[in-house]
Amino acid sequence: MRTVSCTTGCAPILGRSRRERLECTLTIPALRAVILVSHREARITLVSRTAEGWADRDIAAGELLGFELQGRSVSLDVNQVYAGIRLDPA
Repeated sequence: MRTVSCTTGCAPILGRSRRERLECTLTIPALRAVILVSHREARITLVSRTAEGWADRDIAAGELLGFELQGRSVSLDVNQVYAGIRLDPA
């Protein structure tokens, strides 16, 4: 798996809103998906490239996030991701 930094072609990025940073990140041609993990609630968002553009899918506590990654099936259990973490609802 290759990691791509958003700062490549997106600088300067500091001080931008989450939406602006995401929009910048989604301009990376090789990017197929982004996983956003909330620090305020037990919620994971998968933003993935489709034939029509980008699609968002929210997964909440008690659910599994399933997706394909380089031809392999991957699943994340939201409860396991947040196990032992105190969330900041502010």
